[in-house]
Amino acid sequence: MRAVAHCSAQSPPVTVELIRWAAEVIGAHVRRTPVRVCELDGRPVYLKLENRQETGSFKVRGALAALAGYRERGIKGPWVTASAGNHGIGLAYAARHLGAGPVVVFVPSGTPQAKLRRLQALGAEVRLEGADFPQTERAARAFAATSGLPYISAYNDPFVIAGQGTVAVELLEEIADPAMVFIPAGGGGLLGGSALWLRSHRPRIRIWGVQSTHTPSLYNALYGTHLPERTTLAEGLAGGIEENALTLPLIRELVDGICLVNEPEIWDSVYWAHRRLGERIEASAAVALAAVRFRSWSEPGPWVAIITGANTDLLPAQ
Repeated sequence: MRAVAHCSAQSPPVTVELIRWAAEVIGAHVRRTPVRVCELDGRPVYLKLENRQETGSFKVRGALAALAGYRERGIKGPWVTASAGNHGIGLAYAARHLGAGPVVVFVPSGTPQAKLRRLQALGAEVRLEGADFPQTERAARAFAATSGLPYISAYNDPFVIAGQGTVAVELLEEIADPAMVFIPAGGGGLLGGSALWLRSHRPRIRIWGVQSTHTPSLYNALYGTHLPERTTLAEGLAGGIEENALTLPLIRELVDGICLVNEPEIWDSVYWAHRRLGERIEASAAVALAAVRFRSWSEPGPWVAIITGANTDLLPAQ
């Protein structure tokens, strides 16, 4: 199971005000990513392109907010985390950008080479530990505990959740009144933070989290099911979620539901985006696009899919 960050005792609650603070703090350090419109079955669909972040993923937002928040509270690195890749990349980038000290990133043995290359280029100390994310996180937490170093969760941290919620801050500044938003979900940091901002500003909006049928941990937690975790193209969404995760009450209260898409639909959406749009997206990002393309929705538009990352081995290197 995933674990609470060691820093959590020194963290504030997740609020709209914390997201607003995060937007102000990280604004100078992240790209304001574009929104692109495409047509699906005669309906306009807007894509929020977080795959175009400097780090290739939205995760840098939460990482920057976490380092800024904890440093304000007198906590210093080196920083430790477990990551499927993108959170570690974001943390390494944030540490370099803010002059916040070294980062030790534990990753599963099957982490895509595209993500490993980015981690190494950013100067992170990379440790391959475990065949899956739960094993990797246990190793990372044990190392942080024995070393006396702060551990920053990829999703179960108020600052991280607030930082991820800044995607929604930008979104509402770019699209005045979206009717429905589809958001990829692993541990739920992006989904929970974005839902808090969206629901507080657009109470009638429909918000759907999206997972692979092979990565249903959040679906299981919300619906009381026991679908198994299996090997997946969307490795960035894999791993368990603990029962008292900060994201769960946010999602239960604010999100309309979790949609599951299958692996062929994800694969097809990765290549559809590449061929039709010229966008490089990873499978974890493609789940939102797959939900729009392969499920039937009766709600009127506009619809939005958040495209979360670009770090993949499924497409030729750019």
